[in-house]
Order: sequence, then structure tokens, then C-alpha cells
Amino acid sequence: WELLGDVALLSQRSFVGERWTALANAPLWAAVGRALGAARLARQAEIDASEKRHSRAAILWAAEGAAEGGWTEVRDNGVIYGLDVTKVMYSSGNGTEKARMGALHAYGETVVDLFSGIGYFTVPLLKKAGAARAIACEWNAPAAAALRHNLARNGVAQRCEVREGDNREVAPKGIAHRVLLGLIPTSEKSWGVAIAALRPEGGMLHVHALSLIHI
Repeated sequence: WELLGDVALLSQRSFVGERWTALANAPLWAAVGRALGAARLARQAEIDASEKRHSRAAILWAAEGAAEGGWTEVRDNGVIYGLDVTKVMYSSGNGTEKARMGALHAYGETVVDLFSGIGYFTVPLLKKAGAARAIACEWNAPAAAALRHNLARNGVAQRCEVREGDNREVAPKGIAHRVLLGLIPTSEKSWGVAIAALRPEGGMLHVHALSLIHI
């Protein structure tokens, strides 16, 4: 499980099976919530198999007075990220990379993020790394909504243009000092788009991928 703001997000295998069915009620969830220091409980489910990879987590319980629904905020490396855990996944595992992006020397640069999500890398680059401008592409509507919230929440909305849709159709051309390709397991389908987004004199690509190396 992980704590996202006041929401404890349980794994999809937590409290399932015949022995738990009769006990899966408010008293049980309240006890778990107290034990985990959470005001709300949610449980993950199988991730949407499409490329947009919507979350299918479900809220199980909310304490009296707690916020309704799945919206929560997380503070990570001095950046505030808001999201609805029932619609968007939060990538806790990229904390080191988020911190690295915020520590880059990107002063005055134009950044294009082809897979921006909720702004994992776009926001640190604007807020902490000195980027002058960003174009953020995102085709998952709930993630794009969270991205807009996070840009405003961190005071950088005026320096970022959000373009909803497939980056192969909406990405700019010829303007970027650096382009982010933060799609796992591979962003290969958009490598051509990324190169086209760079300035004529070139720039830097940040390619995130998981790969198997055969020797």
C-alpha cells in the first residue's frame, strides 16, 4: 500500500477472497484507515489495458468529514501533484527522476513534453529548473485535467501550453531545446515526433524506457 495525501491506496489483492467478503464493511475499513493514518481507503484494480492506461482504483471508505471521491494531493520534491486516484495512476517510483529534472540547468529553455501525464517532469522543469516555456502533450483527459490543476497549483500555468491529444498529431515542430519522452515501457513510436520538435540546430531528448538487452 502507499499513502497519497490522505488516501491509502491498497493493492488489488488486499482484503479479497471468501474469508474477507463478510467482513468487508465500514468497521473493517475504518480500522484499516486508522492503522494506516488515512482518512480514505482505495483499492487498486487491473490497469486499463489501452495505451491511455486509466486507473480503475475504487474508493472503499471515507472517514466522516473527509473529502468525497478520489481527488488528493501529494507533495514530492517541493512540487505539489494533485490527481484523482480512481482515474489516474500516481508514479511514486519516478521520484529520483522528478528530482533530477528539477535540478537541471534549463534556464530560458523551451521544453516539449510528449507524454506529460499529470506533469511529473514538466512542473519541476518550470518551477525549479528555470525553463521559460513548456508545451505539454497528453491524451488522457483525466490526466490532462490534473496537469492543468498542478500547473496552476505550483504557480507556473502561465508558462505552459497544454495540448490534449495524440502527440503525433498535436506536438509542435522546430521549437524545443529539450523534449521529454517519459513513456514506459517504450516511447519509440514518438521518436520521430520528438526529433521534429527540436530546434533546427538540435537539442536534447530525454528518453525513458524499459528494455531487455540480449548479449
